[in-house]
Amino acid sequence: HHVHESQEIHFSSKKFMQEVNQLTSHIGSNKNNLISRYLNNIFSAAADKFENSQLHFSITHGDMTVDNILFKDRKVYSIDIKSKPAATYSDIGLILVHPETFIPQVLSFGLFIPGKFIKKYQAAIINGYFRDAEKDYAKIFLYCALHLLDKWAMYEDIFSSRKNLKRLIALLLSPVFKLYFFYKVKSYLAKAKLQQR
Repeated sequence: HHVHESQEIHFSSKKFMQEVNQLTSHIGSNKNNLISRYLNNIFSAAADKFENSQLHFSITHGDMTVDNILFKDRKVYSIDIKSKPAATYSDIGLILVHPETFIPQVLSFGLFIPGKFIKKYQAAIINGYFRDAEKDYAKIFLYCALHLLDKWAMYEDIFSSRKNLKRLIALLLSPVFKLYFFYKVKSYLAKAKLQQR
């Protein structure tokens, strides 16, 4: 229900892109590589369209993943709250894409959890989170893309820190992870563009 307690601020593409640039610097061998430049360009094009639009901003969970949600006695509980000031779309974006970032889902290129289940899960989260409040799907999808980029950067850091045999395994898995996350990020940015009014 934080969306009902949020303040309206203006979206800043500059601040958004600072976060994107920080994440893309972890992808590839250096921050000037082709993938990073391309990602920066497509995120920048998407973010520019939201410049000065209204954005809900509040104290958010800060790590809203399925790992931090408990269901007991027909009630939902959230744990490990970071109380991070951020766009409310940040929490919703993270929890929406979290199942899509599980290692089996990545390695199966999205086949481990069926697409129809992901869509049903996402619709339930969005409807429950926003209730009767207006849903800005374009911003939701923009933040989904941002959190996919964050997970991609996390996996890249893990792969680059591996040694010996684990390093060899990381080298073999890295192209699959790159391709999967590249496709997913582009897909969510395309959805954001389609939803813009």
